[in-house]
Amino acid sequence: SRVGIAQMEARAAARGLAVTGVVADMHAYDFPGDFDAIVMDSILHFEKQDQARELALLDQAKRHLKPGGLLFLFVHRTKRQEAILQGWLAELPAPYQLIEQRYIDYVYEEQTSGFRSQFQYCMAVVQRLERE
Repeated sequence: SRVGIAQMEARAAARGLAVTGVVADMHAYDFPGDFDAIVMDSILHFEKQDQARELALLDQAKRHLKPGGLLFLFVHRTKRQEAILQGWLAELPAPYQLIEQRYIDYVYEEQTSGFRSQFQYCMAVVQRLERE
């Protein structure tokens, strides 16, 4: 969301980090270059007919990593989404390598309304070791 991207950019700027967030149609997005890091949050949750397009987006994202670059993937902790992610990770070609995978807790809080939600993500971090 635009709000989430703005919050992320503000937090990064406060830490002296150069971060550019993008809100776009993920199926039509054309990466404008190569990156040190790409973060993809809440992926692989669309309808079954969209699965091939989502996986194609992951393939495109990994190709736009600089050597040493990291692709951070976050999926909701469900059997279906984890199985899709595991299948994609199992097919990673060289020069890509899974360097971290674990569960993380996520807490969402809306200060104005007091709304609070907590769930878990499965996080995977893929690194590009060199150029293809």
